[in-house]
This record gives sequence, C-alpha cells and structure tokens, in this order.
Amino acid sequence: MSPGKSNGHRSLREHLLTQPHRQLPRCNDISPNAFPRSPAPKVPLKVGILKDVLARAASLGLSERDARNGLKLWCRGQRYWTCLIEGDQRVDLTGAMTGVVTAVEAEYGKSQENTRLTRRREQIAKNRNGPQR
Repeated sequence: MSPGKSNGHRSLREHLLTQPHRQLPRCNDISPNAFPRSPAPKVPLKVGILKDVLARAASLGLSERDARNGLKLWCRGQRYWTCLIEGDQRVDLTGAMTGVVTAVEAEYGKSQENTRLTRRREQIAKNRNGPQR
C-alpha cells in the first residue's frame, strides 16, 4: 500500500483534483454569495440547497454527479463545520436568508470538527512513531 492511501482508495478531494479532463468550476464561481472565497469564513447553507444546485448544474455544464461532489466537498471540513453556530442565518444561492442554524445542527458541526481533530492528532502520533511492522 502506498503512503497516504488506505486500501487503494483516494479521498474525494484527491479524486476531483487529479482529473485534468474534468475541470470543475469552483463553487464560488457559481454563486459567490453562498460560497465565499477563502479566507472569508464559509456561511451556513440553506437546508436542501442541493436541489437548487442541481437545478443550475446543467446550465453550468456540470453533471449531476459533479454538482453533488462539488457541494459535498464544500460542506466538509473545518471552515464549514465551524460556521454552524446556533442562531446564525442560512443562505440560498443568491445570498438571501432562508432560515437559521438549530442547536442540533450546531452540535453536529462541533462533533464533526472534534472528530476531524482527533483523527488528525492520531495520524500525527502515528507518523511520529514510524511505520508499524
């Protein structure tokens, strides 16, 4: 097994970034109001925004699969999970307010970030100890 890959599977990010024949537009090129460029913090997206993204996918030259994968990639990770704060406004593709983040959703964001941090710490510790034989 090669370093950085488990069981030959690549992460979604690696998969999307290593396919030169399929140039995916960046989310923030599609809708800068809902998908701000880094280093600006991400904003909580409308519940059910996937339907809106899929409705616009064809006009942007995206397959349904690419649209789903792009949104999935956007909503993973520290920048998105930490923007889920109870009471914060959710936005649609135009940037209009469409609801608020609930306590349950905020707690889910915290738990996802804590899980990510735990995994990262374990990976760092494993790398410091060297390969297991």
